[in-house]
Order: sequence, then C-alpha cells, then structure tokens
Amino acid sequence: MVNARVNLRSAWIPEGITALGHGSFNGCRSLTDAYLPQSVEQIGDYTFAHCPKLTIHAPARSYAERYAKEHNIPFQPIEE
Repeated sequence: MVNARVNLRSAWIPEGITALGHGSFNGCRSLTDAYLPQSVEQIGDYTFAHCPKLTIHAPARSYAERYAKEHNIPFQPIEE
C-alpha cells in the first residue's frame, strides 16, 4: 500500500473549518505549503510534526500565525 501523504505538497483548508486534529499532517515530509483560513482556532499536537519544508500561509494576526511562530514554522501572511 502506498502512503499518499508522503507526496503531499500543499494543503488548502476551507473556510469554516475551526480545528485541525492531532497529527493531521504528521510525517508529510514533502509538504511545503499549508493554507489555513481565519476560521481555524485550534491546531492539535503534532499536526505538522516532521514537515521540514513547511510554510504556513494564513491571515495576519490569526491563530495560525501565532501557532506558526510558537512552533518555529515559517509564516507567510495572506489577504482575506
């Protein structure tokens, strides 16, 4: 069985999603970009663990920006 997560390069989370579960993207080593909406208010433990190429894209002053900074993940603000 092939693990499709290994080749995942970008993730777009739709507006209205409020939480990303524990370990959702853990081990996605090819993940370079995750686009998170303003509606995300919770990101579980290890959600982006072992994603060494990741940049989080989200609105400035959002929960996602704070999460990125607290976890030393590069952050790029996007306009809403």
